[in-house]
Amino acid sequence: MNAKPNALQRLAHQFIMLCPVTAFFANKVHVVDKLILKLTGGKYTVSGLAGWTMIQLTATGAKTGQECMSPLVGLLNEEKIAIVASSFGRVYNPNWYYNLKAHPECKVEWKIRDVYWARDKWGGV
Repeated sequence: MNAKPNALQRLAHQFIMLCPVTAFFANKVHVVDKLILKLTGGKYTVSGLAGWTMIQLTATGAKTGQECMSPLVGLLNEEKIAIVASSFGRVYNPNWYYNLKAHPECKVEWKIRDVYWARDKWGGV
């Protein structure tokens, strides 16, 4: 289900994996992805252009109780999705992790060849 990256995407991966580059973009890429998702009607993200499979996770906020959307890199295998709450190796987990711990039901969406798939149940954290 995950497509292999092309030559340009592989070059981008090599650049992004440099420690100073990762450290600089780690806390910014999700903000940029969220903005681009909004501007393109949910069609594109910077991470998606790099060849990563992007999903949109909509969960209920642990503290606010309001819906929160997070663009995430997802690893897909048929009906299963793997997401990693590493927060680029920082001390604390990302907010969406705590949201799912407090409210396990969420909505997951991703685009596969111009077809959108959505699932309303989360298997748990």
